[in-house]
Amino acid sequence: MQLRGHRRRRAPLLVCGLLWLVPATARAHSFAPAVLDLRERDAGRFDVIWKMPGVESGGSTSSDDVPIPVLPVHCRLLAGDPAVRRGEEGPASWQVDCGPGALRGEQVSVRGLEGTRLDVIVRITWHDGSTASGVLRGGDAQFTVPAAGAGRAPGAGASTGGVLWSYGRLGVEHILLGPDHLLFVLGLLLLV
Repeated sequence: MQLRGHRRRRAPLLVCGLLWLVPATARAHSFAPAVLDLRERDAGRFDVIWKMPGVESGGSTSSDDVPIPVLPVHCRLLAGDPAVRRGEEGPASWQVDCGPGALRGEQVSVRGLEGTRLDVIVRITWHDGSTASGVLRGGDAQFTVPAAGAGRAPGAGASTGGVLWSYGRLGVEHILLGPDHLLFVLGLLLLV
């Protein structure tokens, strides 16, 4: 009987000892999405800012391909360099002319998101102050810009419920699919 009680007391100590070794191998990551920001300066002329997260975010690609924003084919480059090179610091910026209202109803995408954990927040701000926004992911790397008069005010983004649902789903996936988060919760349970 005494031997069984001794083993029962040693088991939690052994588990705690093993868990103490785990943090040395587990790596936490921050949630830092890329941002594609389009700001209309004149009718149809946009300043484009493309900001990738740092390497520490855990969202970088494993290959040499760098995710690249893709605007509709009729958008003309006016100034700047849209080429993004691996290892560059800071955001890339350029200007395009898409014609008046030419982004509405069109698709904006990011090539090279497949197979990555990188999320991209797309924000479009028109000259009149109206906005549209969305989140792109590896499996859904296209954002359709709402057309004017599509049941909402011109340039309005997704509904509040739609935005809350998207961010809520993103948060749940981030927590449940991260082994570092699961190990943290397991550690809390063992303490209780």
